[in-house]
This record gives sequence, structure tokens and C-alpha cells, in this order.
Amino acid sequence: MPKFILIDNSISDTAGHHYQYAEYCLKAAKELGYEPMLATNKKNKETENLPWKVYPVYTGTFWSHEEYNTLLLSIYNRFEKSKYKVALSGMLRVMGPSLAKKLLDKNKISEFAKNTQDLFSKVSLSEGDIVFLPTSGLVEMFGASGCAEKNQSLQKATWHFLFRRNLYNGTPENYSFMYIKLRLLKLAFDSFLKKAKIHAMFYTDSDQLTDQYDRMKSAKFHTLPLPHTIPKFPSKQKKDKLQITYLGDARTEKGYQYLPQVVQDLWADYINTDKISFLVQSNYNIPEGEPAPVVARAQLEHFPDDKVKLILESPTVEQYQKILQESDLILLPYDRTNYYARSSGILVEALCHGIPILVPSGTWLSRQFASEVYKYQDSLRNKLKVLESRDDEDLDIRYDGSGTKLSTTNGKLNLDWKVPQAHCWIRVPKDSSFMLVKIQFAKENTASALVVHATQLNDEKISLFERGYFTEKSDLQYATVLVPLVPRVSKIWLGFKYPYTETVLSIEKIQVDFLKSDQSNGTIPWSSVGIVYDNAERISYNLKNILENYDHYLGTARDFADAYYGKHNARELVITLIEHSKENKTGTTVSKQS
Repeated sequence: MPKFILIDNSISDTAGHHYQYAEYCLKAAKELGYEPMLATNKKNKETENLPWKVYPVYTGTFWSHEEYNTLLLSIYNRFEKSKYKVALSGMLRVMGPSLAKKLLDKNKISEFAKNTQDLFSKVSLSEGDIVFLPTSGLVEMFGASGCAEKNQSLQKATWHFLFRRNLYNGTPENYSFMYIKLRLLKLAFDSFLKKAKIHAMFYTDSDQLTDQYDRMKSAKFHTLPLPHTIPKFPSKQKKDKLQITYLGDARTEKGYQYLPQVVQDLWADYINTDKISFLVQSNYNIPEGEPAPVVARAQLEHFPDDKVKLILESPTVEQYQKILQESDLILLPYDRTNYYARSSGILVEALCHGIPILVPSGTWLSRQFASEVYKYQDSLRNKLKVLESRDDEDLDIRYDGSGTKLSTTNGKLNLDWKVPQAHCWIRVPKDSSFMLVKIQFAKENTASALVVHATQLNDEKISLFERGYFTEKSDLQYATVLVPLVPRVSKIWLGFKYPYTETVLSIEKIQVDFLKSDQSNGTIPWSSVGIVYDNAERISYNLKNILENYDHYLGTARDFADAYYGKHNARELVITLIEHSKENKTGTTVSKQS
């Protein structure tokens, strides 16, 4: 029987998402005819009564090491910023791969290689075996190859390295700015590809991350599904009190610091009246905690435990599954800069089990159900009364500053990084409840995003409400923006901004519809499956719409669940690794870009 060996040196017990990820993959591998094995950190004492062999051999963790020698990197950094920058570029061309290897932290690489040798002195490898490292970096990559130089049996297996950290912070407009570590990363990969002693393949878990790593033009990366496979929950019974849940460490990048204000905003109308309660995972990601989450947790501790319950330890797999099953709404207020390309297993599990969600725009999270949001909002034109419709020919869209009309090419509207923003004024028909904006993107677009800004004004041109909406092209080729209108609004300043650089956004058509509802705006669902918010200050505002229309959001989330589950599950992940293993064992040692 071939072996499926998962190595995660950050696993020190059976609690937390690292072990959970491993458990999903190992179970799927066993079902597919592989003998599952797990290699963990030496601190892990839980090795008995598990359905696979466990080898606690690793001394370091992925999070405990720097990939580069700190001293040499600081010297390189200072040299890079000096007047000798041109000379540095020439030096990189001549001795790039050699320099990259010198800058790597050899002590950590040697440590990982030694621990890996310890593992494979206990486990013999055969042709057809798979070794999977779901949390990988340069240390793990070079360490495994270094071990293979002394132990040639490692060459019998295929090695699969999953990189889950973003190379760039933020959105593609930042991609033209090269960071020192990115240059070094390419040099390091080039060096690895040249001398690797193992059959290696490389992955990320989102298409946006794969794009980032492929920009190195070195190793070829593939996108893996997320393995979050929990057995289907039974249909929930209608409850008098809904539970809003925050899962994950108390981290700044996960938006934990926003929770006290959200609780305060919802206290009088929802929490204190026993309509909702909060369950908040609150363990720190580092022993002392990050400053903002430390303050936020102290604030949350002042609320009654029966209304705002804090979980101070990382839950076990069984506890996590129970929490998820009892949750009625999952709050994921993640940082847009860090999660533009990075994935979220918690989101995948929520979507696979039909739990409504609230997430920030312009992130991997919002893209997962964007098509469902756009289809629902577009359908409102058939459900509500259309008072007036206008297209781009009626709107008189002009560039900001110059006031010239928006340029067209072959009948398409153009926004680019040189003149990225345009606007128009629109009169609001009487009795309008919503403004629906539909943007039809040109099929040939490489650009994919548009920020729509709506400022609502009264007859005296006093601003009543303003908000920006970040939209992205989906597989539907269009995006929508639904703007709830405030009382006394008579005109709208409607702005369009292309947020990225160095490309042109081409738009086939812009259509604006004013819709009338016989109900108040808050009692009409604004979205489907969940809500995507654009500003952290508006989290509570959007949560209220989900709470007031919970049956709708729950129903659409359940309808979406089955299709989404087919995309992300552990079986699909392991099958992908198996298929790539068969392709790779045709003679090449590493997966290179063609």
C-alpha cells in the first residue's frame, strides 16, 4: 500500500486548525487507498489512539524561523538602498543563486534536514509514496532536498509543497513594486530548481496566490482545493436566539479588534433583547497577544458571559465542529490587504454548511460567492417596481478634473491608471427605495475591479449618506451594486474609479435602475448567502440587514452549499496530489514553468 505522509512541524497537539487540516487530508488519503502517516513537532504528546501513525520528530515550527539569515539580510538591505544599487543589480545577475543560498538561514535548513532524516530512518519510502507539506517555506523546501542528498530513498516519493502566505501585500496595483525578499525568493527557487534532489511540486490554495508566485517565473505553481470536509450537519431548527460566531485566533489581521464596537452597536436592539448572542474565539496567536486584540479582549470580557461568550483556548477538532454546527452567522472581518489573495478555511466550512457570512470586499473571501450576490441583486429588477432606467449614454459620465467625457473604444468605456476616476450626477425619481448599478465588463479584460462611489444629497446639495462599493468581475462577466436610498435624497453623485495600475479597464455597458419597494429598505435583503461590506465601520449596519432577513440569507446559503462543497473538500485535494504525482514521475525532478 502506498504511503501518504503529511509533514507539519507546527502541529504540537490535536487542537487548532493545523491538526484539523491534517486530519481531513489523512482521512481522505486513507479512503483513497493510501496508508496515512503524520509527522509533527516534538512537543506533540498525542500519538496514541489515532487512526494513523504519528512521528513527533521536528524541533522547529514554520512560525518560529526566519527564512533568511537576519544579519546577512540586513547587510543586503542596506546595500540595496545605497548609491551602489546599480552595482548590486549586476552582482545579482552574475551570482544571484549563490547569493540567495548564502542569505538563507542555513541553521534552520540543517535542523529541518536532520529532523527529516530522523523521520525517514523510521519510515521507509517506496515508489508511489506522497509526501505533503501543507505549510511550506524555503526552509522546508531546501531542508527536504538537503536530506535527500544523504538519503537517496527520498527520491522515490513525490514531494508536494503548499505555500499559503502572500508575496504581495494588497491588491495588484502594488505588484509592480518589487520587494527585496521577492527578488531573493526567485533567486532561491532558481537555485533549488537547478540542484534539487527530490521530485518536487509547488502549490498555493487560491488562484490569486498562484498568480503571485507564478510572477517569479521560476517554479510552476498549481492551485489546490481547501480540504475542509466536515460531515453534513442536519437541517437547523428555527431558533428564537441566533448565535453570531467569530472563529480563529484573536489577531489584528482577522479583525478581532472590531468586535467590541459591533457588540456595542447591536446591544440595545438585539443582544439585550435576547435576539442574538456572540460566541468569540479569543486565544492569542502569540503568547502575549497583539496590542489591538489584547485591548479588544479586555473590553469584551466586561459583557455578560451568557450574551458574549469568549473561548480562551484553541478548540479541539471536535469542539470546533460543535461550535460551527451551533453557529447561525459567521463573522469574518479580515484585513483586505492581507486577504486579497489568501484563503480562509473557516469561510469554506461556513459556505459548505450553508451558514450565512459577513466578509470584507476585495478579498478572496468575497469572491467565493460574488456571483450569487450579483445574480440576486440583478433579479430585484423583476421583483420590485422599476421607476426609471438609464444606461451609459444617458449618464454623461466625465473624467474627474478635466471634465471631458469618458473615452470609448469600439463602443466600450475606458478607465485606466493614468485617468482612473470619472463621475456623473443623477436625479433620483420620487419614491425610489434603491439604486441598482450594473456594470458589464468587456470579455477581453485582464483588469477585473471597479470602485463605485455613491454620495446621496438633498435638494440643498447637503450630503446625507456616502459609501464606496468595491466590485470585481465574476464568471458572470458583470457586477452589481445595490444602493439603499435614504429619506429626502434627490440627487446622487455617482463615481467610478479603477483601483489598479498599468492596465485599462474596458466596460461594455453601465446601467442604472431606480427601484421602488413597498417595504422599508432594511426589510428587503440586500444580498444573498451573506453580505460583503466595504468599510469596517459598516459591519454592524450590514449585520442588521442579515438579522432582519435571516430566513432569506439562511435559505440562499443552504442552496449554495452543495455546489460549493463540490469545489473544496479533502478528497479533491488528495486526488489532485495523486494526479500531479503521476505526471511528475515521468523523468523531471521539479515542476518548472515552461
